[in-house]
Amino acid sequence: MSKYILAMDYDEEDFDYDGGGEFIRKSTNYMQFDSEKDALAYLNKNIYYNDSTLPKPNYDTVDKYCKEFQFRFYERRS
Repeated sequence: MSKYILAMDYDEEDFDYDGGGEFIRKSTNYMQFDSEKDALAYLNKNIYYNDSTLPKPNYDTVDKYCKEFQFRFYERRS
């Protein structure tokens, strides 16, 4: 049975306790879905633009979200 992985990169604030101060590092959030349809439903419900003047995206494929937001989507076969 296949599982589907959505990888979303984001900037995360961190602190260098050795005196370097605050810095931004790149982190990745991985989410697992049972189907591509489930992943698309999640994206349609939860993804917004940072600019609140833009309408909420409502794409019909995961691929379109990946291209617009630089997400990665993988199929993991068992």
